[in-house]
Amino acid sequence: MKTSITPTLDKIEERLPPIPKGLFKLNRTVTRTWCQAMGGVIDAVSSSGGRVSGTATTAVRTAAGQAKAEAGQAVDAASTGAKTVAGQAGAQAERAAEVAREEALDLIESADEAIDSATSEPYETWTRSELYARAQELDIEGRSGMKKAQLVAALRQST
Repeated sequence: MKTSITPTLDKIEERLPPIPKGLFKLNRTVTRTWCQAMGGVIDAVSSSGGRVSGTATTAVRTAAGQAKAEAGQAVDAASTGAKTVAGQAGAQAERAAEVAREEALDLIESADEAIDSATSEPYETWTRSELYARAQELDIEGRSGMKKAQLVAALRQST
């Protein structure tokens, strides 16, 4: 049973990203050109005397073997290139997801702060103890010696 490698290579080439696809196509062109050149050499040698039948057969087998090896190398190179591209795309997608997650957390934090500030009563209605507790949460320096009005001003300045 004869199997043609060209349709298989065509299918592989169709699935590759642009850069590996170009390398694959270049390898196929080089191999095709080499095979054609070898065919011309074989024709020339055969027509010069017919005594090289065994040599021509060997040359054809050698050319076919080398073409097969070139195709295998092209597939390996294309596969490596595709894996590299896929890895880079995956890394970029992970980074984009991380940035989106960080931005979402920032938005949630901003929303929580907006809700807290919108629902809280003005600082003037708070007791000094409540103001002092909030100043502790915000780590406001000098809070222990401040009066109520000073705590209100410090809290407003810190937010």
